[in-house]
Amino acid sequence: MTERCWVRLSVDLADERGQYLVYTAMALVLVVVLLGLVIDGGFMFREYRRVRNVASLAAQAASHAVDEAHFAATNEVRLDVARATGIALNYAEVNSRGAMEVTRVVVWADGVAVDVEERMPTIFMQVVGIPEVRIAARGVARPRYGIESAPQ
Repeated sequence: MTERCWVRLSVDLADERGQYLVYTAMALVLVVVLLGLVIDGGFMFREYRRVRNVASLAAQAASHAVDEAHFAATNEVRLDVARATGIALNYAEVNSRGAMEVTRVVVWADGVAVDVEERMPTIFMQVVGIPEVRIAARGVARPRYGIESAPQ
C-alpha cells in the first residue's frame, strides 16, 4: 500500500513540472512593472519639485514689482501689473532653462499667481502607451511690507 501511494505521488508531481515556470514569469512581469513605476514615479516627483520651485520663486520675484507712483501718492502697496507679469515670465524662463512653460500669470492688486507646466517623457510607461506626462504647479505670493502688529 505504501508503494502504491509513492507511485501515485510521483505521477502527480510529474504532471505539474511547469508550474514554477509560470509563477516565475508572472512574478518577473510584476517586478518589471513595479520597477517601472518606481523609476518613472521618482523622475516625476523630482520634476514636480523643480516645477513647483520655479512657479513659487517666479511669483515671489513678481510680488516685489510694487507700483511706486501709486505708493508715493497714496501710501498703499499695489502691484504694477505689466512689470510683475514681465518679471514672472522672465524669472521662470531663466530658471527653467527653457524646459518649462508659463501657462498663466495672474496679477491682482496685492498678489500674483504663476502657473508653470512641463511635459516630461516617460521611460517605462511608454510600454503601456503613455509617452509623456504633464507636470504642473502654481506659485502664489503677496508683497509684505511695514508693521503688522504692535510689538514689531
